[in-house]
Order: sequence, then structure tokens, then C-alpha cells
Amino acid sequence: MFARDTTLLRPAEGDGDTKLLHFASNIGGLLAFAPAGVVVWKIALMMGAGQFLGARLGVALAIRKGARTIRPMLLVASIALALRPLADPAQPLRAWLGW
Repeated sequence: MFARDTTLLRPAEGDGDTKLLHFASNIGGLLAFAPAGVVVWKIALMMGAGQFLGARLGVALAIRKGARTIRPMLLVASIALALRPLADPAQPLRAWLGW
């Protein structure tokens, strides 16, 4: 709720607040799951490195090319991620659609 309110009131600062809240929730999850030994560190570190590199490349592309390039890429990625579950043969929506 806080992140949404700050984003509506101050869009530029709200984005930073949202990132800080996401980081804090990730640290909270790490503190909760690491002592239980359920963190797969190899995968977690690879995912973290991939997220870091992807963010760096995305920012560089956004600075170089601008929103005109980023918006279509975001749209294509969002549609692909939304349709991806339909590739699963066990997906009930496939039967409902007659696929």
C-alpha cells in the first residue's frame, strides 16, 4: 500500500521507494529461509547475477535508445510471459479453449 501511494504522489521517488521495499522483502525472505536450510544457493546466486546484469543492460539500453525502444520490448515480454503457461499440456485453460 505504501509503495502504491508514494508512486501516485511522487512518481520518480515512488519508484525508488518501491525498489527499496522489494529489496527489504527479499532480505526478509532470506533471513526467514536461510536458517532453515531451504535456500538453493547456486540457483539463487545465478538468478541474482542475472538480474543484476539484466538491469544494467536494460538501463544502458534505456539511456541510449529511450522509451521508444523499451516500451515495445516490455509489451512483447509481458505478452510472452502471459501466454507461456498455455504451452503446458496440463494447463486447464487449454482444454477450455479447445486446444
